[in-house]
Order: sequence, then structure tokens, then C-alpha cells
Amino acid sequence: MKGDPVAILEVCYALGGDFDTWLDDLVNALQPSLDVGLGLVCTGVRLTSSGPQHAFETTWGNAPGNAGELIRISQQTMPDPSEVMATFASSRFTTARGEMSEENLQRFNEIASTVGVRDGAGVVFSDGTLGVLIAALLPHKARLAIAERRMWSRIAIHLSHALRLRRRITGPPVAVLAPNGRMLHAEQDALPLPARELLRAHVKQVERARTRRADAPSAVALWKGLVDGRWSLVDRFESDGKRFIVALENPIGTPPIAQLSPKERAVCQLAAEGYPNTSIAYALGSKPSTVGNQLSRALQKLRLAKRSDLVRTWGLLARGDTQVSPLPEVDDALVVARGAQASRPLPQLTPAEREIATLLAEGWSNSDIARHRGVSPRTVANQVQRIFDKLGVSSRVAVQNAIERG
Repeated sequence: MKGDPVAILEVCYALGGDFDTWLDDLVNALQPSLDVGLGLVCTGVRLTSSGPQHAFETTWGNAPGNAGELIRISQQTMPDPSEVMATFASSRFTTARGEMSEENLQRFNEIASTVGVRDGAGVVFSDGTLGVLIAALLPHKARLAIAERRMWSRIAIHLSHALRLRRRITGPPVAVLAPNGRMLHAEQDALPLPARELLRAHVKQVERARTRRADAPSAVALWKGLVDGRWSLVDRFESDGKRFIVALENPIGTPPIAQLSPKERAVCQLAAEGYPNTSIAYALGSKPSTVGNQLSRALQKLRLAKRSDLVRTWGLLARGDTQVSPLPEVDDALVVARGAQASRPLPQLTPAEREIATLLAEGWSNSDIARHRGVSPRTVANQVQRIFDKLGVSSRVAVQNAIERG
């Protein structure tokens, strides 16, 4: 592929300069990989209790002169503003045609077609209060291979961590390490041997990622989102140019649910946003098996039977509602939280695809679905892609939204 995704991650964690400068540098790093000739658009939305509020927009490259204004008008005039809120509150690879409801897509087409744009593809990322979209304008429908989608979704996870770190950084580093992983300084939380070993291992993985730029998906896979779910690794340069890696506190923001430990809350937060265990593990710098165990313990503590119950009730739990329970009369595959409505499977899917779509919406990974159905992960991956194509979506969260809309 074009561009250098590892360079994107390096820019992402560069903390010097103000927010606007960082955003400019980030778009410049993304442009070689995303731009197909119609330029890029970068837009931000404030996520408030009263709904989405436009924050900024700008364009790069050969984008039509009024593209930024059209994107802003598009956001502000969507028939369903909650969809704008949901999109900008997430962190993932996204396409315009794959994410929008029929009504909102119609509005997008009315505006975008005037400048020769049929679709958009890029990354959306958020720190919980601000959502940012950086996307290429496309003259055709976006199509990416599964491996490439996964890589871009991982990059979006890093962008989310970096945005949160930049806007909320507090306190000095908890550790300072050399590029070879040698520990030079550690504060209290990083002093125990397991923490030091974990930090060393993550620093070495980041350095290996930098040497594997030619294999972008493999390099991005090596550079995990966080260390132990709480620390971000950032380059720091001395005046003589010598480079160090510092670990800074950067935990995911979660609601203060007393029954759960901080790590369980982080796992539940990401599971409720639709991330499969593999992506949660990548975001937190953990292992999928560890994430699975933490999620199981959290479900037991919350007295929820399965993952889909958590997805549907997390918002209520986050607001402090302790009377949350699944509706027992609803089919197991479509359990919903109090106040929600059950929906019928989508008719354009085959029975097998409907089952897989339901499991995707519940957060199952491809390998979990493969074991459950007795087929290979490759077979499931192909079926998932067909589901995406039939529903006109590009993410698991969008599959869940499509099922809920019926």
C-alpha cells in the first residue's frame, strides 16, 4: 500500500506543539495512504449531552473548494443526528456509504454529488468529548480488504488514545526507558518487576514495528494501543537529539461502576462499543484470553447472562441505573435492555448469514464464530465480508445498528 502507517503512529504520539499543529501533521501523514486524488477532509464534532455540535472542518489536497462547508452542512442537517453522535463517539475505520442510515445517506448523496464525490473512507476517533474524522473523498464506493480494514481500525484506536492523552495529560512519566527496552527510571506504579517487564516488552515491540514498515499490517499489529490498559508510550528527545521512551498515564475513561475493577470497566466499555475481544486486547495491550476472562467476571458481577446484555445495558449502568436486566421473553439471540425493541433478522441475508450477523453484533470474533459453527476462520471472514457487502456497511458496530433497525 502507499504511505507509511508506522509514521502515522509516530506522529500520533508526538506531543510537541498545539492541537492544530498536531492535526495538520497527522493529516499530512495520512494523506499518502488515503488520498486518491480528491483530497482529504478533516472535521470535528463536540459530543455533548444535548447532541453533536460542529467544532471545525478543513480540507487538504485537491478537495473541492466547498467540500469542507458541504461536510459541515451535511452533519448539521442529517435527519437522524443521533447517528452523527454515535459515529463520532467511536474509533474505527469508516466509510460514508457503509455507516449511514438510508435517510442520512440520501442527504449525503444530495450534497456530495454536487462535487463529484460518491463515498468517503477514513478513520474516526474520539476521546469521549470530541470526535474527529479524517477521510478521503472518493469518486467511487469504498472497498478495502479485510486485513487492510483491520489495520486502519487499529490505527484509529491509537488515534483515540493519542487524542485523549494530548487533551488530558496529567503528571510526569511513570517510567523512562531506552529504545532497547532498558529501564532508566520508574515511579511507584512501574517499580514492581511484572510492570517493568511489561513496559520493556512493549518498548521492544514498538521498536520492531519501526523496522517492519514494508509490511504495514504486521508492523501496526506489533505496536499495541496501551501498556497494561493504562500507559501510553511516547518518544522524548533530549537537546542533543538522544531519544528516550516515556510511559504516561492514559487510561480509558469509564463510568465509576463500583462492582467492577478499573480493568474490567475498560474491557466492558470497549465491549459495549462493539469491539471484539481481539480488538479490546489490542487497545489495552493485553491478550484476548485475558480480556475474555475479565469480561466473564464483569458479566457475573453485573448479573448479566451474556455479552449482548452488556452491549444493550451499559448506557443505563453508566448512568447509575441499578435496575437493569435483560427481557426474559425475548429470543436469546436478540436480548435487549429495558425499553428497547426486538427486531426481526434482515431479509436480505441467508439463515447462516443472519446467525453470523447476530454473533457479530454480540461481539464474537471470527475465530469464536468459526469454532461455534465448525468451519474455518477464513470461511467466516468471507461470510462476514458478504454480510458487509449485502448490508452496505463496513464495521461490526454498523452490523449491530442494521439489525436493530431491522
